[in-house]
Amino acid sequence: MDPARNRKWYGQKLDIDEAGEWRRLAIRQIQMVSFSIMTVLLSVLLGQGQQTVATNTHAVVPPLVNFAGVLTDLNGKPMTGVVGVTFYLYQEQQGGAPLWLETQNVQADDSGHYTVMLGSTSSYGLPADIFVAGQAHWLGVQVEGQAEQPRVLLVSAPYALKAGDAETIGGLPPSAFVLAVPSSATTSGAATSATAATAAAPQAPPPAGAVTGSGTADFIPLWTATSNLANSVLFQSGAGATARIGVNTSTPTTTLDVKGPGTVRGVLLLPAVGTATAAKGASSQPLALTASAFDSSSGAAVAQNFRWQAQPVGNNTSSPSGSLNLLYSSGTNAGTETGLQISSTGLFTFAPGQTFPGAGGGTITGVAAGTDLTGGGTTGSVTLNLDTTKIPQLAAANTFTANQMVNGTMTATSFSGNGSALTNVTASNSSELGGLAPTAFAQVGAANTFSGIQTFTNPNSSFTGSGAGLTGVVAVNSLELDGLGAGSFAQLGVNNPVTTVGTILSANDNGAALWVYQSGLGNGNPQSANGIQAYTSSTTGYGIIGANQATTGTAAGVLGTSASAGGVQGFGVGGYGVEGQSGFVGVYGVATGASNTGSVYGGFAGVWGDTNVEDETGILGTADFNSAGFFFNSSSVSPTLFVGNFGSGGGCYGCDVTLLEARGESTGKRCTIDGSGTLNCDGTVTAVVPTENGARKVSLYSVQSPENWFEDFGSGQLSNGFARVDLDSTFAQTVNTGQEYHVFLTPKGDCKGLYVSNERASSFEVHELGGGNSSVAFDYRITAKRSGYEKVRLTDVTEHYQKMEERDQRRMRALRHPALPSATPQVSPAAAPSRFSASAQALSDRAK
Repeated sequence: MDPARNRKWYGQKLDIDEAGEWRRLAIRQIQMVSFSIMTVLLSVLLGQGQQTVATNTHAVVPPLVNFAGVLTDLNGKPMTGVVGVTFYLYQEQQGGAPLWLETQNVQADDSGHYTVMLGSTSSYGLPADIFVAGQAHWLGVQVEGQAEQPRVLLVSAPYALKAGDAETIGGLPPSAFVLAVPSSATTSGAATSATAATAAAPQAPPPAGAVTGSGTADFIPLWTATSNLANSVLFQSGAGATARIGVNTSTPTTTLDVKGPGTVRGVLLLPAVGTATAAKGASSQPLALTASAFDSSSGAAVAQNFRWQAQPVGNNTSSPSGSLNLLYSSGTNAGTETGLQISSTGLFTFAPGQTFPGAGGGTITGVAAGTDLTGGGTTGSVTLNLDTTKIPQLAAANTFTANQMVNGTMTATSFSGNGSALTNVTASNSSELGGLAPTAFAQVGAANTFSGIQTFTNPNSSFTGSGAGLTGVVAVNSLELDGLGAGSFAQLGVNNPVTTVGTILSANDNGAALWVYQSGLGNGNPQSANGIQAYTSSTTGYGIIGANQATTGTAAGVLGTSASAGGVQGFGVGGYGVEGQSGFVGVYGVATGASNTGSVYGGFAGVWGDTNVEDETGILGTADFNSAGFFFNSSSVSPTLFVGNFGSGGGCYGCDVTLLEARGESTGKRCTIDGSGTLNCDGTVTAVVPTENGARKVSLYSVQSPENWFEDFGSGQLSNGFARVDLDSTFAQTVNTGQEYHVFLTPKGDCKGLYVSNERASSFEVHELGGGNSSVAFDYRITAKRSGYEKVRLTDVTEHYQKMEERDQRRMRALRHPALPSATPQVSPAAAPSRFSASAQALSDRAK
């Protein structure tokens, strides 16, 4: 085909030069395919004054792609038989939403190999518009029940789907056009030669047709519309070996000159300038970095050029390697080595003269041997040693020729030589003292026999130790009696204060060690009517201690009973009013009587409050202008406060059993937690959230519903108008998706609308309305009934709240007006513990 001749197409006129770019792109796409899509045979017979047009043979482009792979289980063993596999097409190797997906039942052979036709599950096959842009695509494979396998890059064959578009011009096949009529030719010999020469040269463009636009010479044109051309940002100067392409510049200085930032989404390869031989290796193309500095002497700017270049090391050896070197040049000079390089193992070689700053004086240039040292040096490995002719060695015999002074203690197994010059010798190996042997002296700590009379002239002399051998000692200066001082005994006829702890009173099992009874009324002074009154000013002691040393039973260390008020009352200022210590119950308080629940579950507590009366309270805390109770712990397992209720509720899932209640006495509003674990509040359930960096806090209110609904949210994307959404497996276990659930869709772009179908227990499908095939992204919200609560709706709790109100009224009346007994019971010493014994015995039996 002669590219210089104009062709006239039916309905429009196209110059070959104007439409050449489009045709070259189409031909390049056809050359990329690895299998035949269509066969085009165009024969042009050129003759004198005539030409013919060949016909096109069109082949149907199959919208399917053949793919083969191997299926293995989680243990790497081949999978056989029919296996569900989902295939995805992505634009990126990692991340991103799939452009298309399809699930097929794959038939795997005994070795796990399979072959499928992607797109075969749809009558449309693979969507052709996926490959229109000519971008790389990645295929992901996910076996049912397994994670998606690493994506693989699609090679040229699947992109042949784009070649189907190369059959058309402006959407029309070539058969819709006819060739332009050539210029008239003459029959004379001279004219014929002129015509042939004219035909071989470019001709003027035909009159303006459908292709419009304007451009500038040397700019590569850009299709701004289907039939309009204009300048692009690409500019070409020169041709052949001198051709230069500029991006955003019309004055390119190199083969490719880009003005502006660039992004390389892959490896930026700077290959070797040649192939290594035994004679020499080949360095890489350099990475050049150029700065500009003004030279005051020449009055001109001078380029400062740095180049990183990979260079061969050990060429023509059994272990060739390489290094990364830094070169420098100024102006137009060739780059030279700076000496800085990085080896193939990452080790740096610094340039000559490199120094390192630091507090120690900078770079070490050499190590010199100091006093009493040998060795040192300025290059290589440097070693320092002790000069053993000057430094004594611990493991060798050393001879000292001068006087030696030891400021500390010297220890030796023995000394030899003359010790006459030694002074202050006090060691045990001194054989004499003042010329006398050790036997001439009395030894402290040993029995000494004195043969003469010993006289003590010091008037303050005294004896210590046992005086059992002494006789006739009757003087008033005897300080002890049987080893005890006078203060250890009580004197008859005088008041004796008890100042030490000891066994004062004791008794057997038939009575009390001490019984105190006060029958007076105190004459208006409460303290004068106390049976026992004790004080202490100690910071660590106690006013009264009651201890029970029995290792069995549940008898108390201190028991206080009262027929009118508290059994035990304590006041503390800076200390404890009442303290109880026990391996079972520290303090045990009973109102009226012990409960049956306490006989089974009570005990092992610091404080235990108990009652068996309906409107009484086991433990009560009251306060003015403060909290009536504080509870703290430091356990990561046990709760700070635990409440339990063993009652059984009615027909409302435990709502008749109240575990915890909080009520505002001024409003009458309450919140309760019932036996079903449900929070019931007369008010609202809110979350307090900080705003304005914590300067303000606002309340957010929860959405209420007449039924038990759980919600989940997510996102997805259509592929060819379809998407399947798998429910979160954990969420699906909390709800009953076997019943009807609701899905609400929000498209994230323009489409015909979305709808939901095939709502299954584990997934649902999303489609575009009107048979649309877009790839729009969308958000979804799913609501489903909580499993086990499918039939609960607007539970009536009126009767339960009425019961709670009646109970609260009775309890408040009992707390404000406690019922006092009509007569004060007489408590005998033997009967005092009886009230405690019943419940305590039950606790003891339970503990066993």
